[in-house]
Amino acid sequence: MAEENNTPATAEKAPNKLMGALSYLGILVLVPMIGLKPEEKDDYVKTHIRQGVGVLALDIVAYLIRWIGAAIIPGGIGSLVYWIGSLVMLLAFVLMILGIVHAVKPCSDKLPIFGDFFDKTFASVAK
Repeated sequence: MAEENNTPATAEKAPNKLMGALSYLGILVLVPMIGLKPEEKDDYVKTHIRQGVGVLALDIVAYLIRWIGAAIIPGGIGSLVYWIGSLVMLLAFVLMILGIVHAVKPCSDKLPIFGDFFDKTFASVAK
């Protein structure tokens, strides 16, 4: 008598929502990037890893812009550069929230504005 498998056939192909969401939480993108075996990384997870690395890179750029504005450039121009960095940081935060929502939904939609750029730039990251 053969045992019946009670799991639905779609359960095997269900996207890994947790790994997709972790991809957008800053340095935690390393968890799905390094922690998953290559055969466990489907297109869904790879897309979110590339998008998450892009958001992390944008956040790092924002911190650098703010630091340059605060520490290097004096006066009003430095203050303006600092606030531009703050706006870039806010943009990175909004993209992070959108990415988490897309990962939990689940859908493999790219992030608005920067999604295609992140996919092309960080294509070698998620292999």
